[in-house]
Amino acid sequence: MPASVLTAQGLTKSYPTLSGAIPVLRSVDIEVTAGESVSIRGESGSGKTTLLYCLAGLERPDGGKLLWEGRDVGKFGADELALARGQCMGFVFQSYCLAPELNAYDNVLLARRVVGRVRPEDCSRAHALLEKVGLGERQTHVPAKLSGGEAQRAAVARAMLNRPRLLLADEPTGNLDERTAEDVISLLLRLCAEEGTALVLVTHNAAFAARTKRAIRLEHGALVS
Repeated sequence: MPASVLTAQGLTKSYPTLSGAIPVLRSVDIEVTAGESVSIRGESGSGKTTLLYCLAGLERPDGGKLLWEGRDVGKFGADELALARGQCMGFVFQSYCLAPELNAYDNVLLARRVVGRVRPEDCSRAHALLEKVGLGERQTHVPAKLSGGEAQRAAVARAMLNRPRLLLADEPTGNLDERTAEDVISLLLRLCAEEGTALVLVTHNAAFAARTKRAIRLEHGALVS
């Protein structure tokens, strides 16, 4: 049986307001195994992005337990959390989140700088990944010189640089036209399959969700089949 790369048990999250706390996640349980692809859909405001950010350790849940490859994330300090995240997972944001002053190649290498010194093999992999995502001729271009699809492909290459066991993607096609969105989803699924990387994809697109091995929905902060 494949090993678990991510386990969440009873995750809860609320946001305070002047009229009281608003619950966003309600006792969410989810397990993702090595090499598995999982999609999460839900209406706007259902808590999809909050859930993904909690799974990535970018936000702390109010309650519950989160394990990365069996390690209890709740016991990590800030530095240990950042290091562990960089070592075991990649994250693709809807808005790309590329450093505007760096070219595509140096943006990809940022993933390695989070976890340690850049090695020659990291440089070779960055070049290879950019070739693989179709940016071989665009490696020296800064984000402002890239199209939206090119910027997202650079972000995918960055997320894959450290050979993560898990890739989390938050509406990675949300800012793209239909044809470009299809290209990016196909790229994500292909790269994860080739490298044995588990994928958790938040998407509003039913067709994209259907291409993952397991599709679940988030309704009012709770997961349903």
